[in-house]
Amino acid sequence: MVFFWSRHFILPKGVHKLLQSIFTRFLWKGDTTSVGGAKVAWDDLCLPKEEGGLGLPNLIEWNNAQIIHYLWLIVNKDETSLWSSWVLNTVLKRKHFWVLSIPFDCSWIWRQILLLRDKAKPFITYVVGDGRSISLWFDPWFKGSVLAEGHSDPIISYANSTPNATLSEIVAGATWVLPTPNPHQRRPSARFDSWVADFDYPPVFPSRMDTALWNGKPKPLVSIKWIWESIRSHDDIVPWFHAVWFKHGIPRFRTHSWLLCLGRLGTLDRLDHWHITTTTTCYLCVGGAENHDHLFLHCHYSHYVLMHLLQHIAPIEIASTWTWVDLLLGLFALENPTRRLLALLAVQIFAYHIWRERNARRHGKGVFGPRLLLHGIITDLRARVLTEPWFTTAMTYDPQLISCITYFE
Repeated sequence: MVFFWSRHFILPKGVHKLLQSIFTRFLWKGDTTSVGGAKVAWDDLCLPKEEGGLGLPNLIEWNNAQIIHYLWLIVNKDETSLWSSWVLNTVLKRKHFWVLSIPFDCSWIWRQILLLRDKAKPFITYVVGDGRSISLWFDPWFKGSVLAEGHSDPIISYANSTPNATLSEIVAGATWVLPTPNPHQRRPSARFDSWVADFDYPPVFPSRMDTALWNGKPKPLVSIKWIWESIRSHDDIVPWFHAVWFKHGIPRFRTHSWLLCLGRLGTLDRLDHWHITTTTTCYLCVGGAENHDHLFLHCHYSHYVLMHLLQHIAPIEIASTWTWVDLLLGLFALENPTRRLLALLAVQIFAYHIWRERNARRHGKGVFGPRLLLHGIITDLRARVLTEPWFTTAMTYDPQLISCITYFE
């Protein structure tokens, strides 16, 4: 229902905010009535997994992309769309879309389409064909700018042209023929001089019709998803993406590993920063100060479990300066693909069990020794891989893999 309405209207910001709060509560709490508990900001969740998010759709950006798709139909003068034909022949008539003022009595959807022109313009480029359908002065064909935008510069009269001129007037075959200044124009045009000086003579295809591209793609290939991908918020690619979201991972464990990579678990150092706790002493080793790297790598308890877990899969030395991301990247660099997958799967299960044991100790619900915890981790790992065809196949080439999922006293 939400996506249906957002396909036809720009939804009010209050609606977006309400929907976002409902989705957030359901994601972190499992129902829509609980309040609080969000570990990651909504905008970060909406980033793709490659950029550190979960790939959830940002409703505002998706809504904008759907409405910009209507704008795209207008720019392409799409006669196959009944709506586009009606807008071109009834609403616009001979008006120029890119410089049209927003009427005070227009509909909500038309107002929003016009407001989104500035957001869409940087992604639209024109490929000049015969030049008959591109306005010389009022379409952003020259480096994304409208030559006659505004009224302070007399560029049209200075170029001895008319407002309805098309590019065909300055194109002869495949050659550009720029206009010469009007000698009778008293007022010079700085914009005209700048245009002529910066003109880079783009290629002309006189045997074709003029076309518009969205981010390099022609109209048949441009979808709402492609538009959304262009206008959405972007961030840097995270180096640990493939080490967390690999194919055979277990959703519960890799989501926990994702939070760990982001540093968003409620460790005591963070709780102390929020003045929620009075102690930062690690519950596992009862020695160091608890933070993400200490709890999962450098604590004596977790270090013992991790080393014994990896000793038959991929023996590795953990430096005192390593972070959890360093560990994942080190394991992801293993040359043997089967052992690489086993190691990444094992440390995700390990991190989940360590966090659960830490929480149990914090809330006084019993204590597992490191050997008992290790046994539980290997049990989960074994239950997972023995049902996978890839592991059964790998066992025929490397029989020693069975030792990777066997608990040794």
